[in-house]
Amino acid sequence: MSNNEMSRDEYLRFIKQKTGPGAPAKIQTRVKSPKKSQPTILSAAQFRAEHVDQDEHDLQSLGIEWFGLAYPQLLMYAIPNAAKRSIILAAKMKAEGLVSGVPDLHLAFPHHGKPGLYIETKTINGSVSDAQAIIHAYLRGVGYTVSVPITFEEFQEAVIDYLKP
Repeated sequence: MSNNEMSRDEYLRFIKQKTGPGAPAKIQTRVKSPKKSQPTILSAAQFRAEHVDQDEHDLQSLGIEWFGLAYPQLLMYAIPNAAKRSIILAAKMKAEGLVSGVPDLHLAFPHHGKPGLYIETKTINGSVSDAQAIIHAYLRGVGYTVSVPITFEEFQEAVIDYLKP
């Protein structure tokens, strides 16, 4: 027996110590065998709908990461409007100018007569609120481009289209 192995008696003492009074929860020694089932085959669209495009945070983070790599010379920043926060913090932010409905991201780069691009990220099942629709209409009315992508590819397309020469 090597130095790293336990004898049967050492093993039984070890188990008794781990399962005696004051010990942590029981160690499960049996492993249930998984039920065998047929693998589910998903189309790319189904896979995205179930696993990729389900979280606005993930879509926005991925978009920001891609933008930083693709356009390091330009400024795109987040506008923190949707986070759950305490009543006190919400009141402070409102006093500082927080406006409900403002899009999630702003590309601060005038191009082709437009002052900038605003992006409101949504999931496949998400929708624009009434407050967002009003703000989007205002921003478009004063010349901004506003996009509401629901996938990473739509995010890229909105930026690339806005920045086309």
